[in-house]
Amino acid sequence: MAFKAVYDSEQEIPEELRPHFGKGEDSKLRPEIEAVGGWALEDVAGLKSALGKQTDRADTAETILKKFEGLDPAGARDALKKVAEMANFKPEEKIAEGIKVREQQLVERHGEDLRRLQTVNDKLAEQVRTLLVDNLATQAIISEGGDPEVLTPHVKARIRLDRQEDGTFKRVVLDASGNPGIADAQGNPLEVRHVIHELKTKPNFAPAFKGSGNSGSGSPAQQASGAGGAFVLTTTEAKNPQRYQQVKAAAEKVGQSVTIIEG
Repeated sequence: MAFKAVYDSEQEIPEELRPHFGKGEDSKLRPEIEAVGGWALEDVAGLKSALGKQTDRADTAETILKKFEGLDPAGARDALKKVAEMANFKPEEKIAEGIKVREQQLVERHGEDLRRLQTVNDKLAEQVRTLLVDNLATQAIISEGGDPEVLTPHVKARIRLDRQEDGTFKRVVLDASGNPGIADAQGNPLEVRHVIHELKTKPNFAPAFKGSGNSGSGSPAQQASGAGGAFVLTTTEAKNPQRYQQVKAAAEKVGQSVTIIEG
């Protein structure tokens, strides 16, 4: 005799089978059957309902996935992120930012160019000074019979280079006060030779110019060497360039200098 899987009351269950039935949470009576080998007594309606819902979800998911077939999920997320960024994109701000960055780059590059040009300009100015001042002073001193080693620094100190509007340089010879010098009543400018002639008249510089004669006798070094091994010349002796150079050379050999005293 077949019997039902669920009974509402014990009276409906055959008497001999009642001990094998139990009441569930819904007060229904069901046979207590142990599952074996995958076979069991289940709530088919609940399973069918759950399976139906799962099937619906699967169908829905498959339908949605078909719309994104062939798309890379990571790439899609990046694209959506960019779309979000573009939603807040303000062209005028981006343009202003780009202009600011470009201006900063131009300013930095311009600064580098200026520093490089300044370095080149300084080197050129030094070369110009060597050509227009140093060489001129040395040649003028030699032409006047002077000692360039002694006189050149003093002569150079009296020469100034003025840069003209066209970029050229003009030599200006200064007087003893540091002002552009006047050579004569006609207003002619002072020249380098005038400075050298001026130095010739000063006792301290007279020994640096060639003269004639040689005072005293014996070795110049012996005559000039005084107490303590110092090399001393009188202003009269120092006026003789040959003697001055001899004593100076002797003094330099022993690491000393020449002292000039009045006499």
